[in-house]
Amino acid sequence: DLAIIFHTTKIMMKGVQMAITVYSRTFKKELDMVQLLNHYSSDNALNFSDFKEFVAFDAECPICNVSGAIVVSEGYSKRTNKIVSQSHFSFRTKDGTDAHKVFCDHYSGDDKQIDSSRDGFIKFGTSGSEITSIIRELVCRGIEHDEFNQEDIRNMRQWFTELRQSGTFSVNYSPHMINLIRASMYSRKGESKYIVDEERKNKSWFDINDEVYRSLRFKYPSLMIDMTNENNSVFYNLVNSTTFTKQAHRLVARDRGYQVYDRRLLKEKYEATIRVAQKITRHHEFLFRKIRGISAVKKNNPLLAVSALLLFVSDWNETTAINKFIKLCGVGKSKNNDEGNVIGLNPFIHYDVWNVIHQLKDLMVTLPDFSNLDEEFDREKSRLIELYKL
Repeated sequence: DLAIIFHTTKIMMKGVQMAITVYSRTFKKELDMVQLLNHYSSDNALNFSDFKEFVAFDAECPICNVSGAIVVSEGYSKRTNKIVSQSHFSFRTKDGTDAHKVFCDHYSGDDKQIDSSRDGFIKFGTSGSEITSIIRELVCRGIEHDEFNQEDIRNMRQWFTELRQSGTFSVNYSPHMINLIRASMYSRKGESKYIVDEERKNKSWFDINDEVYRSLRFKYPSLMIDMTNENNSVFYNLVNSTTFTKQAHRLVARDRGYQVYDRRLLKEKYEATIRVAQKITRHHEFLFRKIRGISAVKKNNPLLAVSALLLFVSDWNETTAINKFIKLCGVGKSKNNDEGNVIGLNPFIHYDVWNVIHQLKDLMVTLPDFSNLDEEFDREKSRLIELYKL
């Protein structure tokens, strides 16, 4: 009876995803509670006193790779006797504190790090999109035909975990810097100060925040980016795309104060992943119809996840990775769709945006003092709201 075997500790973690699946070191695959119990019960060679002891030895968090799990049973309502919480795994230290890494989805501590790297994880088994379903099928075929296995997927996540832990880059500037840089790149039309034009506020494109940035740029006339420097060409993305600028602003606000890794270290791997992803779309009729152009390729998480996986198991050799993909296209539909119930990974999530964030950090030592930019923005916004009578 599962209710007897399962550890009965109840944990309530508001807003925290509990570990429904774990990676089994023994069976080398990602499994939920029932699947792991079935594997354990069917293997007579295992020498453990009970399932709980086995889980503590065997189970590993599928995101941050910590071990030492306990089993938490299903929760039942005292009033209706219906199940109100799913059975899951809890990872605790010997003193009872949360064992997960601070950046893990399952970590529940007050110092939880909700950084942007977590956006790269993809649950192939639960997404309902057609593209993710196709990628999941490719993963199933890859496992079935020994091009890679769930241990490889686990090892790739371990590589990414170690990469995140090695970070020494600190995002320590205001997100308003992103927008101020963008504003500084526009022509000033001979103006020496910001001109309040009340007719502007009636335009559909009027945004008081943009006006604040346009005004603040006159306060910093030395805020000029040398665009003859090839490294600074990434800032053209801010001028060319409002969406890109908003995303960069959000990421700086989100990761501000965290120690993160320098994405530019992955430049060669990222570029290889994009090339492999483009070749995958050209060889797959549905993906070719749905994902047109390099911009669409860069934005598609599941596609980049499988491209990166193929490269990871090919020691980042593009030819080997492409040959694996072509083989998987010709082997026919997989027999066991459950093999695709894994957490995939796009380690290059937001890469182009991070290029701008990193380059701006490098430039900060040559720029004026912006340590009070948040306060300056708020003051100027209040002033312009009053002048524009908003």
